[in-house]
Amino acid sequence: MPKIKDLPKQERPREKAIRFGIETLSNEELLAILLRTGTKDLSALDLAHNLYSDYHGLANLLKQPYEALLDMRGIGPGKSLILSACFELSKRYGMLSYYDTEVVNGGYLYQRYIGKISHSDQEQIVIVILNSKKRIIHEECIYRGSEQSVDCNPLEIVKKVILHKGKYFYLIHNHPSGNPQPSNADKILTTHIIATANMMRVILLDHIIVGNRGYYSFIEGMEVMKK
Repeated sequence: MPKIKDLPKQERPREKAIRFGIETLSNEELLAILLRTGTKDLSALDLAHNLYSDYHGLANLLKQPYEALLDMRGIGPGKSLILSACFELSKRYGMLSYYDTEVVNGGYLYQRYIGKISHSDQEQIVIVILNSKKRIIHEECIYRGSEQSVDCNPLEIVKKVILHKGKYFYLIHNHPSGNPQPSNADKILTTHIIATANMMRVILLDHIIVGNRGYYSFIEGMEVMKK
């Protein structure tokens, strides 16, 4: 790939963006603008191309943490931090429409979280908290466990809802095996959480177990397969 300075001015990412609009740039050109400079042997476009191709596209690249980006040739701490900040902003922007949605249910949350936790080698539990109008006001991963299980305290979960002034909440967690069917421990945990929530006057709307090709809904009492 030619160095940026060797390209005609109208084909250089910065000049192209200014002249024709940022939306006319390819994903690799946008990355090159963020990277700003290359190395002795690689241009910013070369680095952008390597990032884009090594992670097989934008979707996987946006998931990469700061430390992973550092492993790429020519990507030092400064460039890695800039990319990480940009990726985080894109995630937060995506959350704006998510928070404003009128429809929050098992299917929606499955689609929301399948890419985040379904392929993890650890069990994770995410809480999604809603206000009295059933609008999302907070979400976070509250527990991480081993490949087989995760230990959590029902009272601490319910306290989290109250701390954020919530009325309703969902729990979403993954099975590293990919099978969303609940274990006996999952069933016991859900029963205890429902009982604790009732005592504290908040409501668990559903506990969703995310698998590779579907999810299990405790409220629906069944596995829901997705294409």
